Amino acid sequence: MLKEPPQLRAIGYCRVASKDKDTNNKLEKQQNKVRYHMMNEDLEFATSFNEIGQAGKALMEAYDYCNALGDIYYLVVSDFTRIARDKKILQAWIDKFAEIEVEVVEAHEPYKVNLIPSQESVDYRLPCELSQYVSEQFAKLQSDCVKRAMLDRVKKGYSVTSPPLGYRTTKTKGLYEPSDFGRGIGVAMQSVARDGTAFLPNAIDITRYLVARNTDRKLTRSQVLRVLCNPYYAGYLNYQGNMYKGLHEPLITHEQHEAILKAIQNASHKTVKKIVVK
Repeated sequence: MLKEPPQLRAIGYCRVASKDKDTNNKLEKQQNKVRYHMMNEDLEFATSFNEIGQAGKALMEAYDYCNALGDIYYLVVSDFTRIARDKKILQAWIDKFAEIEVEVVEAHEPYKVNLIPSQESVDYRLPCELSQYVSEQFAKLQSDCVKRAMLDRVKKGYSVTSPPLGYRTTKTKGLYEPSDFGRGIGVAMQSVARDGTAFLPNAIDITRYLVARNTDRKLTRSQVLRVLCNPYYAGYLNYQGNMYKGLHEPLITHEQHEAILKAIQNASHKTVKKIVVK
């Protein structure tokens, strides 16, 4: 039985520029987008901070909340303009949260389908409520079909997401192979599995160095922990809360993966849940 990676905690931040009769709907749309992102990224929702007007008070409360708890890894916003449209102000807030190891991320856009024709293309339209209902039902049906197709691919051992760090694409869609620096990350993982919590800080530094040297990315501590927890490196695909055996080449064994999760759990005092391998 393979253990599920520790679920990293995240908070949301939503803001509207001014208060009007549509304020609640605007906030609800932002909240739904933030929740959708957390669900897709397998993040644990802690709480959400809402603000009306200029960003400041509630955002500072979010910062204090993260700083006090010490176990929040992400601040998720519907889009970066909710913090500030000015790039310098936005970067200042991002840097401020980075000081306490909290990464500010922008929520992914939920899948949308629009069946309602434009007014310019036709002279008649369905009533607004009925049009919206038809659009929502068709989007749900199409989404369900996509989900079933993706699940079939995963059950066959193919990934339906982008290659994780240290892997690269091959001629076969959804089948990735380790890169040279990926094998280096694998060695760091093996060391954590062997030496436990004592080697964890070194593994984080090694992974950061390898990624920075071979890509244009600079990882935060929370991002490195997600890499170390990823069951893909042990040969498994994590899809919708279940594990499936992948066809790709693993960098560590099942036993080493469990040892890494245990080391991270001991370091962060978080509970690791178990799930069944499909």
